[in-house]
Amino acid sequence: MSPVASDGSDLPRGLRSLLTSNPTAIIAVDPDGLIAFVNGAAEYLFRHRSSLLVGQPVEVLIPSLASGRRSGSRRSSFSHPLPRRMAAGLDVHGRRRDGSEFPVTFTTVNLTPTDLGDGRYWAVVAVTDVSARVSAERQLAELSRSYLTLAQLNHAIVRAPDADALFASTCQIAVEQGGYLGAWIAVSSPDGRVTAVAQAGALGVYINQLDITLDLDDPRSGGPVGTSLREGRPCFSTDFLRDPATAPWQESARRYGVAACGSFPLRTQGRVVATLTLYTDRPTAFDDGVGDLLTQVAEDVSFALDGFGGAKALVAEVTARRDLLRRLVLAEEKERGRIACDLHDDSVQVLAAVSLRLSVLSKRVGSSPEAADVASMVQTISDTVALATDSLRNLLFELEPPLLAQSFVDALRTTAERVFEDETTTWSVTCVEEVDLPDIERGQALRIAKEALINARKHAHASHVDIVLHRRDGGVEVAVTDDGDGLPADGDVEHLPQRRGHRGLETMRDRASATGGWCRLERSGARGATLRFFVPHAGRD
Repeated sequence: MSPVASDGSDLPRGLRSLLTSNPTAIIAVDPDGLIAFVNGAAEYLFRHRSSLLVGQPVEVLIPSLASGRRSGSRRSSFSHPLPRRMAAGLDVHGRRRDGSEFPVTFTTVNLTPTDLGDGRYWAVVAVTDVSARVSAERQLAELSRSYLTLAQLNHAIVRAPDADALFASTCQIAVEQGGYLGAWIAVSSPDGRVTAVAQAGALGVYINQLDITLDLDDPRSGGPVGTSLREGRPCFSTDFLRDPATAPWQESARRYGVAACGSFPLRTQGRVVATLTLYTDRPTAFDDGVGDLLTQVAEDVSFALDGFGGAKALVAEVTARRDLLRRLVLAEEKERGRIACDLHDDSVQVLAAVSLRLSVLSKRVGSSPEAADVASMVQTISDTVALATDSLRNLLFELEPPLLAQSFVDALRTTAERVFEDETTTWSVTCVEEVDLPDIERGQALRIAKEALINARKHAHASHVDIVLHRRDGGVEVAVTDDGDGLPADGDVEHLPQRRGHRGLETMRDRASATGGWCRLERSGARGATLRFFVPHAGRD
């Protein structure tokens, strides 16, 4: 079987035109898994020349295709030549010539067996770089993680009986909820040495051997901890292993996986008495406003230090808790709006342009003998772009801000209409008594309800959903009941295992808890489930 020229010059004209002019990166693979052809878009995407790629294993460009399961799937695709999509759940990355990798979604990678007309078959792989989308999702996850961490820290501020308990809780929450490698609170002694008064996480040995001083003549005073204690300002090292200020601790930090850290001063009566330091393996952990939010938490912890021991201070702490919740919610909604704007202006518009060009290309295929195959390939790529566009539009819907201009009941109805807009699922909203909530609490309640409705649509496959509201004990209780697939017959529904990458139920509970309320999942008869949550009015302690 003769190979195809690397530039595709010996391919049928219609097929050559489709592959070479396509804006999507196209890789053609023969039955042995060897690259037979790449178009110009693929050369640019992978930073490779086609003449150097033809004849190489496809795993050179897409390493995840090296698994035995993928190899069997490839053979099956040639034995049964039908267009097929790659298996869901596969973590697919492309690899450029310099060895750098970038994410591609499996919905934009398709194996399409193509008959070249002379007994040769190709599997045509269409690859789309989704780095921008993955980056946006990562930013949103970082912000969400920080929001929930701050909410828990806010509760610790209110409940802690003294400074030692507050310090211990702060470190523990930062590690358990925020996902930091380690957290510690440092104070300085009269001789200028820095010691730990509280710590949590897996970096105990690392923290205990830091040997930090405030002596300006000592290089061990110039890191984030010493600078924050000495100058009374937040200090970050976002590239810890190459930051000149952290040189004395880099060798040890490398062994423990430290990539970045942030230190935040804590004050009593305006005087710096300690600093909270967080270590992470995520270099971007303090980006996109997270550092500012953590700085605000340090200020609220400082306020709590001032307030221990008096009823007046306790009232001020409760007020600070509510103000902090308001700031966190506003910061989260602002960041969600920014990410949604970026996705709409960039990714969605690019996909729309690709879809338009594919439509034009489809009309230019003509009526040559190979037109049917070419038309099929165009349709496959168009379907792929449509799937990616739908996925991004669903993400944009989830990022939309709560409908605060409407009453709570009307906003719930509008949310249900949008969630089930293209579905056959029926729904109802029943309000037993007149209810409403202040904006911040209403926003959290609407996000919980939206997540519950999306779960009923995506995972429970419900045919009907009931939303019932009650006024309860200084707040509003909402029950979202579906008739879908239901919950496992065995086991504790309050501790169901989370699917990897999904924290929907945990996030709903955290949102309710952040307002001072609660959220729980219940079985509903033989089929279905009920998500029930309570959100208090702002004035309720």
